[in-house]
Amino acid sequence: MKDDTKWNPDLRLLTRAEVEAIFGFPTRRYLEIVAGTDAGPIEIRIGRTVRYRVSDVQAWIEQHRAAHLE
Repeated sequence: MKDDTKWNPDLRLLTRAEVEAIFGFPTRRYLEIVAGTDAGPIEIRIGRTVRYRVSDVQAWIEQHRAAHLE
C-alpha cells in the first residue's frame, strides 16, 4: 500500500499525545474532557482509539487565536 500521507498530510491522524507535543504543554487531559463537545478539535473515533486530522487541529488553534484577537 502506498503511503499517501507523504502527498496529502491531511490524511495523517494525530493521537492526543501528538497534539500535546505540537502545543508544547499538557493538553491531553483537556482533550479528554472536551471530547464530544464543540470546545475541542473534531475527533475521529475508530473503535476505542481517538485521532485528530492535522487540518482540524490547525483550525482549532486558529479559532482560539481569532477569539483572543477580537
